[in-house]
Amino acid sequence: VRIASRNKSIDPEKTLRYSKEALALAQQLKLINGIFRSFEVMTNGVRNAGLQKEFLPELDRWEKISDSIGDLHQKAKSYNFRGTMLMDLGNYSKAAECYFKAMNIDEKLNDKHSLASDYGNLSLVYESMKKYDMALEYINKAMVINKEEGDTQGYMNAIGNLSNIYSHMGNNPKALIYGLEFLKMAEEAHHNTFVASALCNVGSIYDEMGETDKAIEFYTRAMPMEEELDNDE
Repeated sequence: VRIASRNKSIDPEKTLRYSKEALALAQQLKLINGIFRSFEVMTNGVRNAGLQKEFLPELDRWEKISDSIGDLHQKAKSYNFRGTMLMDLGNYSKAAECYFKAMNIDEKLNDKHSLASDYGNLSLVYESMKKYDMALEYINKAMVINKEEGDTQGYMNAIGNLSNIYSHMGNNPKALIYGLEFLKMAEEAHHNTFVASALCNVGSIYDEMGETDKAIEFYTRAMPMEEELDNDE
């Protein structure tokens, strides 16, 4: 599983191969935690290799195993990953159904961290469906929990998503406010991946506003960071 996880960004085919081998071994040895961990790592390889459709039957297995041992937490996870796969495939309405199923379970379990993630996922799917009011409602719910739980990284993610929503709504002044806040928090946390992402986002907003010089300034700052992070895209 560790080898599979380490290859998720650089060699998704290796991630798939090793996670499948880990899953088979965990099932043979009846290692429940190993089974679920293998499924989770496998999803990374699937997404990076673009094999989401082929992975849906594996999610059926994940859900059935969760049901067989009465593990609601893992069942919610399987719904969440199914939602993400369906989002990747452009099936937004079905993705939203899966996220709601996960949310209902996490509410019963009073799992705040997972609930914030569910709300964030619902915000993303509604943003993709251009239902921006709903996207704002759920990202704000996620932010409330992130603040209550002291989840700085989750809160930063939510601020970045909030900026994107306002950008897609055409409200560039608000998008810029949250984009710059996201950048400030990322710099204070020394989170280089978030800093690079924030610089690109702010550059994009300035570009939309017609402030080309400022857009170039932020893109130029982002470039060496993306190179250092090996983010070719």
